[in-house]
Amino acid sequence: MSLRFYQDLILALFSQVFFFVLFNKVCAAQYFIWYVSLLPLLLANNRLFLERQYARLSGLLLFWFSTELLWNYSNYLLENQGQPAFLTMAAMNLCFFLANLSLGVSLLRHHNYKAI
Repeated sequence: MSLRFYQDLILALFSQVFFFVLFNKVCAAQYFIWYVSLLPLLLANNRLFLERQYARLSGLLLFWFSTELLWNYSNYLLENQGQPAFLTMAAMNLCFFLANLSLGVSLLRHHNYKAI
C-alpha cells in the first residue's frame, strides 16, 4: 500500500493502517481509533465529501458503525455473559469484515490524489 500511495501521505497512512487492522488475526475495538483519527484528514480530499455525496457517505459510515455495534455485542455475549454465541459471532465477523472492506474500497476509489 505504501508503495502504491507514497505520493499522498494521508492516503498512504490511512490505507496502511486500515487494511492492517482489517486483515489482522486479532481485532479489538481500540484498533479503530488508529484509522478513525485519520478519517477527517482523508475526507478533506475525498470526492464523496467534496462533491457533497453526503447520503452515500453517511450510508457507508452508518453501515460500518452498525456492524461494529453488532460485532461488539456478539463479543460481549461470549466474553462477558458466557453465552455460547459462536455462530452469531462468526456471522457478525463476516458482516463486519465486509462492511470494513466496502468502506475502505469506497474511500480509496473516491479519493483525489494529491502529492505532498
